[in-house]
Amino acid sequence: SDKCPLLRVLPVMIPPPRSSKISTRNFIVVFLGILCILVPVRKKGLGLSVVGELLPKRHRLKAKVLQHNLVSSIQKSKHCRNSHSICAEDRYIIQWKGDGVEGYTSPFRHMEFQNAFAASSNRTNAIKFQDLDVNPSNEKQLLQLLRIEHAAADDDNDDDGGTNSIASRIYLAEASQRCASVRSIYHVLACGDSLEACGDEAASNFKISTFSSGSWCIRVKNLNSSMRSLEESTVLSSMSGFFQLLDGRVDLTHPQNLFHVWQGLSGNANDKLSPFLLTRQIATGFDLSFYKPNTRECVTSTPLDPIAAFIMVNAGRVSRDVHVLDPYAGSGSVLLAASAVAHNVVTIGIDRDETIHFPSIIKDFHHRSLTPPSGLIRGDFRNASIRQQAKKSALSATLSLSSESSSAFQGFDAIITDPPYGIRERLDSDPLLDLFRIIALENENDVRCTMQTQQHKGRFINRCRE
Repeated sequence: SDKCPLLRVLPVMIPPPRSSKISTRNFIVVFLGILCILVPVRKKGLGLSVVGELLPKRHRLKAKVLQHNLVSSIQKSKHCRNSHSICAEDRYIIQWKGDGVEGYTSPFRHMEFQNAFAASSNRTNAIKFQDLDVNPSNEKQLLQLLRIEHAAADDDNDDDGGTNSIASRIYLAEASQRCASVRSIYHVLACGDSLEACGDEAASNFKISTFSSGSWCIRVKNLNSSMRSLEESTVLSSMSGFFQLLDGRVDLTHPQNLFHVWQGLSGNANDKLSPFLLTRQIATGFDLSFYKPNTRECVTSTPLDPIAAFIMVNAGRVSRDVHVLDPYAGSGSVLLAASAVAHNVVTIGIDRDETIHFPSIIKDFHHRSLTPPSGLIRGDFRNASIRQQAKKSALSATLSLSSESSSAFQGFDAIITDPPYGIRERLDSDPLLDLFRIIALENENDVRCTMQTQQHKGRFINRCRE
């Protein structure tokens, strides 16, 4: 099927059997469908028209549309594989948040998204971001082209939307949904110098299993103020070859598949963008409106901004079933973000401030249907007994979530915190340096305990042998 693109359209032309038995009717359709591939395409209609008559009425339109695009798909197949255009590879357009907001910078955006992708996929694929030229120029930094570099061993299994591409698309969606800096991410389906060419390419690359059955709608994004915006009715009529393949109903309010036609984008020399792009929105970024300080039960004088909290949690690659410690928990912003981005996260918070109301922090979690912290401890984390209490709380939570032995908890997977400056708190030492010293001390103790355990284990084995 890799060398014969027509094989990919057979599932569209052939209706699935209604039972496990293969009827004579279905066998004839399959046979004639294969015959269409063997017959030279220049003989228009030979075989395809016969198949169209055998199909139910609801499938005939698809067969006709595919018949129209068979020649162009063969001609484009080899060219698209070797081309350096945006449509030649599995690429995406990412729209960032933060237009005019201080603190949103490209390094933070890229760092958060790359680590969120690593946490969601457990992969080390390199993600490349490339600027897009947009008019007006002040929107340039808000739109970028995104490409995932797959390993060379995966290339043979990743052609034309293979398993690797589908998995990457799922992980990209999961990463976007947990990022504070992402507004939306779009999968590029086709591009062309005209709407008709863009629609024909989308139809020839159409895969019925991806989004054909869900509800849908089309929107136009004009990013060039000097260009006249397209009407949606014009887009539908010009790209009818693609939209007629969709089985789902039109839903203008809450569609399952939101398509966009882009105008006014241009790329660099390595990524030539056509005047028209067809994309499908695959995810939107995390909605922080319910995590702002004015929506919280626990209010402090210096709350951590939720944008910073989510960026820190994603930078820490918090994923399912990990243990997170915040030694300067405050109102619990970091703990909230950690519970929001992944399931079954065991969170522990320590703070010495007597004015912080811990029951209010618990309410903040319940109001957002999140798993509350497994432990909120009042005290100074520099105290060994306080740290031991935090470990016991994490161990207890681990045992309640898992039926495994106590060895399931080997320590905290991430320490994520916003340490105070120490001036208002009148601390006698630098909180950040104290944190590093404690981490080094705990690691040294863990190494000693491990060595002692191994020595005792060796002695025990030797006694058993004796």
